[in-house]
Amino acid sequence: MSLDTMQVMEVMHRSLDATDLRQTVIANNIANIDVPNYKRKGVRFESTLSRALHPEPSPRFISKKTRVTHIGFGEPENIHPNDVNPGIEVEIETEYRNDGSNVDIDHEMGEIRKNAELYEVVAARVASMYSMINNVIQRGGTV
Repeated sequence: MSLDTMQVMEVMHRSLDATDLRQTVIANNIANIDVPNYKRKGVRFESTLSRALHPEPSPRFISKKTRVTHIGFGEPENIHPNDVNPGIEVEIETEYRNDGSNVDIDHEMGEIRKNAELYEVVAARVASMYSMINNVIQRGGTV
């Protein structure tokens, strides 16, 4: 899928929103590390964005629903990248400790570092794009 400059900017801004939300969620996980049965939370954004940017080809067989209560299958998922928003997921499958909690401080600290690096890269790219747009405006539309 090809995006124009403004659509790329919108995706970048949503990426910054996702990193901001992820930082809050990680901080919340760390704050609740000693709470029995607390389940860690994570942010889902990149996988959904990837599916929107690289949709799977339409299947050869698509179900026909004769009633609204029927469950469909084989239907292509058409998501526009600008419609992708970050979402919070609860990780319920794992338990690391005897008290039922699944928060691992080492994992959370690694996630903070990864998230900070992602934020820096995206913020630098957004600043670069704004600088480029500003140059075009100052030169009267000529590059």
